[in-house]
Amino acid sequence: KYPANSFKDLAFLAPMSHKEGDCGPPKFLVFFDDWKDAEAATLYLCSCIAKEHRNKIKNFHSMMSPEYCKVIYKALRANVMWGLCVTDSFGM
Repeated sequence: KYPANSFKDLAFLAPMSHKEGDCGPPKFLVFFDDWKDAEAATLYLCSCIAKEHRNKIKNFHSMMSPEYCKVIYKALRANVMWGLCVTDSFGM
């Protein structure tokens, strides 16, 4: 519906109506071919939610360390984070 570089088709992943105490949205992983797109999508999704929740959506790509990947993956599994925008270097 929207141009791919606007990332607006991903807006449903970051509900603006979320309030403290609400259950978070379903966890998500969005894969991108390019790390710049993963970072841009993360910035867009974070702009859709309240400032206090912006640390709940992160990105991961090949420019980041494997240790960082483990940390954010554990945070996602522990329900500390809502979702990740990643490249294939994240793995499965």
